[in-house]
Amino acid sequence: NPLDAMVGAMKEVTGFKPGDRVMGRCTGAFSEYALIELAEAIAAPSALSWEEAASVPMTFLVSYDMLVLQGRLKAGEWLLAHGGSSGIGTMAIQLARLEGAHVVVTAGTDEKCAACVKLGANGAINYRTQDFVAETMKITGGHGADDRPVVRAGLASREDQPHGLGGEDDREGRRRQLQ
Repeated sequence: NPLDAMVGAMKEVTGFKPGDRVMGRCTGAFSEYALIELAEAIAAPSALSWEEAASVPMTFLVSYDMLVLQGRLKAGEWLLAHGGSSGIGTMAIQLARLEGAHVVVTAGTDEKCAACVKLGANGAINYRTQDFVAETMKITGGHGADDRPVVRAGLASREDQPHGLGGEDDREGRRRQLQ
């Protein structure tokens, strides 16, 4: 029984006991049972449902790593998030705003765009009906998106993306010429 093996493994764990609600990232995280490294385990708040607790590590930790630790997003910068209504997109909006950054998102419907703005995006673009490059420039007052990882379809990438949606390089060289 996989559960017996997991409970047996708990004997060497400090900080948690069998029956504690935990959340985190691990191989097999979407399985019925999974073993997680202690360093990746986080106590799951009792106010969260299991579904909510399962989504936090995937969305928050990925977004935090992408935007804050690796991307070094700073207050006043502009982030472009494609798929702003996705799990990663909605978390990116909130994290960027907490960091003091401005956020432009794309989404596929006007309703999703409105939800992103309500969540904190400075502007939202319906990519099915609007030119997102032109709209990004309009929303940012001609500044464009800063050269940070661009959130798209729940992932982050610096390659194969229409980034650099802005004018000349700034002093730190973080913006690229519009191609």
